[in-house]
Amino acid sequence: MEKGLRECCRSVRIGKILIDKDREANQSRVVYAKLVPDIAQRKVLLMYPIMS
Repeated sequence: MEKGLRECCRSVRIGKILIDKDREANQSRVVYAKLVPDIAQRKVLLMYPIMS
């Protein structure tokens, strides 16, 4: 998905976040996050790949 986004929108800044779900506690937690420094001033497009 990232490759397709870059081909379509070359000037877009991309950050990444990995969220894991603890099924026993029924809560989510951020495992990894690398976001652009000025994310508060930007519009965000959330892309959610599903792997099976």
